Amino acid sequence: MTPKYSLIISLYNAAPHIDSLFESLAVQKSKVLNQIEIIIIEDNSSDETLDQINHHRHKLDTKYHRIILINNKQNKGLAYNRQLGATRATGTHLFFLDARTIPCDTYFQEMIDKKQDIVIANVIIDKQRSSWDRAQYLFRKIVYGKIWGSKFDDVLLNYNTYQTFPLKGGGGAIFVKKDYFLSASQKFKLHKNVNDDTKIINELVKINPILKGYTPTIVYKSRTGFQENVHHIYNRGPKFIDYYSKPKTKYFLPLVLGISLSTFSLISLIAIPTLLLPGLMLVMTLYALISFYVSEDWIDFRTSMLIFPVITAAFIAGVYKGLFLKLTRQL
Repeated sequence: MTPKYSLIISLYNAAPHIDSLFESLAVQKSKVLNQIEIIIIEDNSSDETLDQINHHRHKLDTKYHRIILINNKQNKGLAYNRQLGATRATGTHLFFLDARTIPCDTYFQEMIDKKQDIVIANVIIDKQRSSWDRAQYLFRKIVYGKIWGSKFDDVLLNYNTYQTFPLKGGGGAIFVKKDYFLSASQKFKLHKNVNDDTKIINELVKINPILKGYTPTIVYKSRTGFQENVHHIYNRGPKFIDYYSKPKTKYFLPLVLGISLSTFSLISLIAIPTLLLPGLMLVMTLYALISFYVSEDWIDFRTSMLIFPVITAAFIAGVYKGLFLKLTRQL
C-alpha cells in the first residue's frame, strides 16, 4: 500500500530533542498513522543525532507506514533538506516538523480534518519553560501584536489577505499538497541563508489559499543556552536580509531605517566618545518602556530587560553580515 501522507523532518545537531520529538509522534491519536511515512534527513550532524534516531525509532516503527532515513554526507541546510524530503515522498500531501517542535497528540488528525490543501498550525511558546522561552514569547508579542498568544478563529488567507495577516511563517508546522510544495520551492535558490519559511509560504499562497488555524497547536522549544541563542539569532540576520531587503516587503522600510540609525549611531560614537553614556541611558530607557509594555508580570519585565539587548545586538550583527553577503553576491 502506498502511503497517503509523508512527514518530513530535517535534523541537525538535534540529539537532545530526538526523544521528546519521537515521543510526541508515538502518542498521536489518529486513524491514519499507518498511512503516514516518515522521512528523516540527518544533515551530517557533529553530535549524536544519528545515534539518537536509531535508538528511539522503535517507538514509531510499528505505528507508521514506514520510516526512511537519509544521511547527508555534507551539511545542506533546512531548505535543501525539506525539498529533498518532498522529492522522495510518495504521499500526495506533506507534513513538516522540526527538532524543536512538539505537536499536540491530535495534530495529524486535526490537520487532515481541516479538509484544505494547505494548513498552517498554531505555533506556541510555553514561556514558563525557560528564560529564553519567556523572552521569545514576549518578543513575538512585539512583532505580531495582540493576536500572539490570543485565541483567534481559523482564517482562510489568499495572497492579498496573507500580506496583512500578522502571523507569518510556519514552515515547520505546515500541511501541504506535495505538488504545490515542489512547485513553490523551485521559485527560489536553495542555500543555508535562504529565508525559506517566508519565501515558501509566500509562493504557496499564490498557488492556493492557506488555512491558518488556531488549532491544532505545536509547542516550539526555544534554545536555552546563551551561546546557542546568540548563534541562532545572529544567523537569522542573513535570512532576514535575504527576503526583506527587497522593496515592498513588509519590513523593508524598518530595515532601512534601522540600518541607517545604527550606522549613524556607531559613527557618532566613534567621532564623539562622550556620547556613549547618554546614548546607553537612552537605549536602556527605550528597552524599559518596551519591556513594560509587553510584560505580563514582574518576571517578564526582568527577563526582557536582561535578554532583549542580547537579542538586538546579535540580530543587528547578523543583519550586517547579511548585507555583506548581499553586496558580495553570496546571498
